[in-house]
Amino acid sequence: MKEMKHVFSMITGETYTVEADEVQNLDITNQIVLKKPFPKSCKKCYGRGYIGNRCKNVDGSYQSTNELFYCLTCLKKCVDQ
Repeated sequence: MKEMKHVFSMITGETYTVEADEVQNLDITNQIVLKKPFPKSCKKCYGRGYIGNRCKNVDGSYQSTNELFYCLTCLKKCVDQ
């Protein structure tokens, strides 16, 4: 059986698995390779890897955007550096 790696997409916020030899083909600026999947017991992100979307703009107005607030607790534990 081939070794699988967990990858977190910084654009969509999804976590998925790929084969270890396919990791070099990923766009590394938008993907993070993980040592292990995010823990489902996290009180901030519940295993998603992000807390929520950014809603408040710099000028004070509210508008939903696609920017994510990442869970720093999970990223410190799970990012493969």
